[in-house]
Amino acid sequence: MTCNRGNPDPVNVTSTTLGNEPSPPNANENLVSTPDGRNLTGEEIADVGMEDADGGMSTTPSHRGKPLRQLKFVKLPAAVSDDLRGRKRQRVDHGTNPNDEANTVARSLSDFSPSPAAESPSPAAKTPKRTTENPPDEVAAEAAATKAVIQRLLDQKAKKATKAELITNPGPLTTSPPTAATYTPTPEDGFLPIHPRTSTHVFENIAENQQLDWLNLTSTRLFIQPLMHGYYPADIAQEIASRLKEAIENMLDIPNVKVAPPIADVTPPAADCAPFTYLVHNISTNTYNRLLEQHIWISPKIGFVVYSSKTTMPSYLGALKGINITDNQDVTMFRDFVLDIFWRGEVAQLLAEMSERDSIFPEMDAESRVANILKTFTVRPIEVKTKGSGTVTWINLYLDFPTESDDDWSLLVDAVLKTKLEHSLLGAGIYDRGWTCHVCHGADHPTGLCPFPNVPGWFQPIPITPVVEYRAKLNSNNARGGGHRGRGGARGNNARGNKGSRGRGTHTHNSDRR
Repeated sequence: MTCNRGNPDPVNVTSTTLGNEPSPPNANENLVSTPDGRNLTGEEIADVGMEDADGGMSTTPSHRGKPLRQLKFVKLPAAVSDDLRGRKRQRVDHGTNPNDEANTVARSLSDFSPSPAAESPSPAAKTPKRTTENPPDEVAAEAAATKAVIQRLLDQKAKKATKAELITNPGPLTTSPPTAATYTPTPEDGFLPIHPRTSTHVFENIAENQQLDWLNLTSTRLFIQPLMHGYYPADIAQEIASRLKEAIENMLDIPNVKVAPPIADVTPPAADCAPFTYLVHNISTNTYNRLLEQHIWISPKIGFVVYSSKTTMPSYLGALKGINITDNQDVTMFRDFVLDIFWRGEVAQLLAEMSERDSIFPEMDAESRVANILKTFTVRPIEVKTKGSGTVTWINLYLDFPTESDDDWSLLVDAVLKTKLEHSLLGAGIYDRGWTCHVCHGADHPTGLCPFPNVPGWFQPIPITPVVEYRAKLNSNNARGGGHRGRGGARGNNARGNKGSRGRGTHTHNSDRR
């Protein structure tokens, strides 16, 4: 279909109204008054011509103080009148000439002079406009946060090397009937935190120009990641954006929310890879605060996580497998063991150097600074299903990082990766960077262990038909040709010998993003 973006064809213009003044009350539309007091009917008008006192048309102010055209009429010779009548009848008999009408419209428009603007109502009578700007203190904080995140993204862009991740698509979504509630309420203790790998995970794999355009918007905006959804082609992303817009407007009872889908910097290898983030804008400060305060919204149609442009340093170092922990005593023993290794190795040296550049440790010696940081170190075991019917224990490692440097965080993660953790009673740990959950996109658990579907009042969102069809097509393609089918080769992505994960989450290996 061709879209005509040019000027409209003048042939299609059939009439142009230039009158700016309403008719006086009780006026007879079939009569025209002349300056000498005569009233002419429609039949008489055809017999007269129009001329001004000086051969043209004059404009004089009316009793209302607005310009009206006063016309003087003179009797034309009969021959001229007959000629005009003949031409008029001929025009009716032979149809409309588009060129004549176009010229008439052009001449009429050239004579048009607009009426003076109507008097503006007093300021008190004006309807107040809904503001979409933050208060001055929030604007300053938002500007500083925006500048910081842009710098982080530019720094990462200079050194980033994108690598594909192995993925396993989640199973089909199930449907739960809607209830009277419009969204899942916040639990009494709040929603559990989502642990990313980097401080800029919200903007992961979004095209650089789109990142900057989003962050440089002067109006109030937020960033949201749909739960249980990944990256889709543009037509399906449009459907997701529409669902998000509808959900926000319905849950908060507000109009005119705008949602923009992400554009991938590098086409991801599968649906459950970044980019995950959509832009929400054209919202008021009140809406901004309400969305951000709730943080996680789950409605019967779609759920999402809300982020601002303010970055938060990650605390998830990664996970260890191979450690045989059976009770809390083993957990405490292993944590103390890891801390002792960190104190005597590269981790403590790095923390001493990094903390020296940070102002939150005033007048502390190196040992005190390292001790303050390492006391935040925690370990948490999780049970992950194996390829058989059993489970194995993995140990997640967390540390509250004291600085705002992404480079320092990457160096620390590398140091942990290189540290040998071999305990005589508990076994030798094998380091891994974790997973990518297909529900919340967090890094410290596979999809099957995501805590959010267990939140009281959780809605299992209704499946979106284009998404279901798209995922089914991907699964079918992977099953037919996902693996090498030559002699001795596997016949699928998860065939024997191929590295896959049955934890229902994208598995991230040691060499992937820090």
